[in-house]
Amino acid sequence: MCLVPSGYDDAVDSVGKNRLREWTQWAAQTTAALHKDPEKKPPVDNMIQLLLGHRGSYHPSAETTGSTNFPNWIIAQRTNGFWKAGGQLPRQKRPARETDEVTTMWTLLALTSNTRDNTSRSADLQTARKWLARGKPGVSTEWWVVRALTELDEKKSAQHEAKLIELQNEDGGWGWISGQPSDALATGMALYALAELKVSPQRKFIRRARQHLTDSQRENGSWEVPSTKKANNGESGPVSNYWGTGWAVIGLAASLERPVD
Repeated sequence: MCLVPSGYDDAVDSVGKNRLREWTQWAAQTTAALHKDPEKKPPVDNMIQLLLGHRGSYHPSAETTGSTNFPNWIIAQRTNGFWKAGGQLPRQKRPARETDEVTTMWTLLALTSNTRDNTSRSADLQTARKWLARGKPGVSTEWWVVRALTELDEKKSAQHEAKLIELQNEDGGWGWISGQPSDALATGMALYALAELKVSPQRKFIRRARQHLTDSQRENGSWEVPSTKKANNGESGPVSNYWGTGWAVIGLAASLERPVD
C-alpha cells in the first residue's frame, strides 16, 4: 500500500527519498506497461494505491511515472456502477460484496484526491456512491476505515470516530474482522483513519493502540499478521506480514505527536 499520511517527509528520510522515488517510479511504470497488454491488465486496485501514494510530496510527478492515464483507465474498469476487487482480494474472509465495496471506496478516494478535473467523471462517481448506499455495514475494520476516509466532513467525522473507538479491542488494537483478535494490519489502518479524522494523538485510546503495535513488533522490525484469505485459516505468511507491517508503520507515523513550535 502506497498510502502515506500528510507531513510524512521526516519519516521518509530514514528510508531515503531517492530510493523511495525509484521504487515508486518502477511500480507505476510497470503497472502502466502491463495495461497496454489486454491479457495482462493490472487490477484496478494497483492503480488506486499508486494514485493514493502520489499524495505524499516526496513522490515523483505522474508525468515521470507513466501514471497520467490511471484515472481514465480506472474509470474504464467500472462495472455495473462499481469497481470489482482484483487479484487475490476476492479470496478474503469477508462477504464478496464488501470486498468490492472496499475497492470502490478506495477508488473514489483516489480519484477525488488526485484528479484536478472530475467534472467529466462526476456521473461515474455518483453512480458508484449510489451503489454503495444500497449496501450493508461491513464486518471488517478496513470497511469502516475507508468509509471514514471517504466521508471526511464535520457532520460525519464524529460518528466515524465513535465507531472506530467502539470497534477497538481491549488490548488497544483492532482485528481484521471486527471483534476478532487484534493485528497490525487493522490497527495501522484504524490509526491512520483516526489521524485523518484529526483525532489528537494524545487521546488515551490512540496511545493504547500505539502501545499495542510497539508490544507486538518482532525483533527484526516486522509484525506477524494473520492472512486475510479464507483458505489460509488465519496463518501468517510473507504477504500478510508485509502488508501488516506496512500499515503498522503508516499508522504509527500518522499518529505521531508533533513537536510544538
